[in-house]
Amino acid sequence: MVLRGVLVVVLLVLRLGPSHGTPLMEENESVVNHLSPEVVQQLLAVTNNTLHHVQDVKSLLTPIQENQASVDVSGSAAGVLRRDISMQLLLLLLETKQVRHSRVLEQVSQQMRDVGGRDTATSGEQCSAAINTVLLPLLQLQQEVRQLATRQPSFSTGDNTASQPQQTPSQPQLPITGDNSCNTPTNRPRDCYDLLLAGNTRSGVYQIFPYRCGRQEEGVQVWCELEGEEGGWTVVLARRPLDQEVNFNRGWRDYREGFGDPDTEYWIGNAALHDLTYRWPQVLKVDLGDWDGESRSARYETFLVDDEDRQFSLHLGQYAGDAGDAFSYHDNMPFTTYDRDNDKSGTSNCAVDYHGGFWYNSCHHVSPTSLLLEKQKSTKGINWNTWYPDRATLKNATFMIKPKSCSY
Repeated sequence: MVLRGVLVVVLLVLRLGPSHGTPLMEENESVVNHLSPEVVQQLLAVTNNTLHHVQDVKSLLTPIQENQASVDVSGSAAGVLRRDISMQLLLLLLETKQVRHSRVLEQVSQQMRDVGGRDTATSGEQCSAAINTVLLPLLQLQQEVRQLATRQPSFSTGDNTASQPQQTPSQPQLPITGDNSCNTPTNRPRDCYDLLLAGNTRSGVYQIFPYRCGRQEEGVQVWCELEGEEGGWTVVLARRPLDQEVNFNRGWRDYREGFGDPDTEYWIGNAALHDLTYRWPQVLKVDLGDWDGESRSARYETFLVDDEDRQFSLHLGQYAGDAGDAFSYHDNMPFTTYDRDNDKSGTSNCAVDYHGGFWYNSCHHVSPTSLLLEKQKSTKGINWNTWYPDRATLKNATFMIKPKSCSY
């Protein structure tokens, strides 16, 4: 019975083993030529994050294997053998899947690097098809790794009495875009761009459904900028003077879930930001205003926020605009709040010092969640130091995102 079970699993592993010359790869070579350099950059970031998740899951499974000898399980030698073989095969299956998909992703990444420096002129349909083709192996890997991460080996003793599985460390929150059963229903807008495509052209407060598996029924109230030639923006952060200001000096949970009022000031929430930016390449637009009525803007052709296990880390792409590239100082930084210090300041918590959570470095060149102070020179207020190197405070700031396409 033991050998029969082993044979079945081994055959499964071999069937799922590395493949060569897949139709997907033959198709990718021509498809990636329709991708713009900015989209290439975002897809490469998703590729790298996916492979990191594989390593995370593997690191969780390995200690289980190493600790088997110390587990007190009563039973026959055959029961112990079954337990050892089950763990070995689980790790083998994960490694096999990793090797197979790594080869595909490496080929895709190389092809994208080859075209990354060239300008491409394609239609929106070609761009969408190209992105979907490149994302396919990523989404498949994400789903398979998630299934392996949550799978517990079935251990049994020689007398066929089931024993309790070993407790493992908490699993990382893996991206689950590839799980079709968890996607938002098609009749629900995922973002403001979906609302624009559905015929909504008036800016205002709308409900979107950015979450995926486990929370796909939860809607989020946001302000949508839908008017003009470049409508379809989802506002993720809004700051403006109010009689009753919103408190941005909040903890990790509030910044994860979101707070405020989209009619006035608010933060959409880091969990929603991750789901919005991880499912499709996004561009970020920042509109700024000072106390003298002047305005500036900044645009980043890539905007990606990692999941909570990676501390909602920020990833930015190429800059354009007239406000100056201050935000890149915060690129690749994890999120910091007063109760979770992830910044590079060795002496203090930047969120405590500047009264708001953000992707602080050591500490900030941009501070849109700090105090909304009247016109003065202060690092405690809203700053964008490439516009005002003297740290003159700003009157308003709006961060908004929109799905990336070949046309913008």
